[in-house]
Amino acid sequence: MANKRTTFWDNTIIPKIMLVISLFMIVFSAVFILKKSNQKEQKLVDKVESLEVRLSLIESKQK
Repeated sequence: MANKRTTFWDNTIIPKIMLVISLFMIVFSAVFILKKSNQKEQKLVDKVESLEVRLSLIESKQK
């Protein structure tokens, strides 16, 4: 039988908990970044729409 050295990382539950926590943090940060970029995109869309409304008002006044 081979003499296998066991370390802290081999058979305790703490590394599994740490792995789950780190994976959860990665997923959470990805979702947070996507929501932030979506909010910025929505703000830009709102600005473009308001500018289009202004432009149509100006064009209607000129006619």
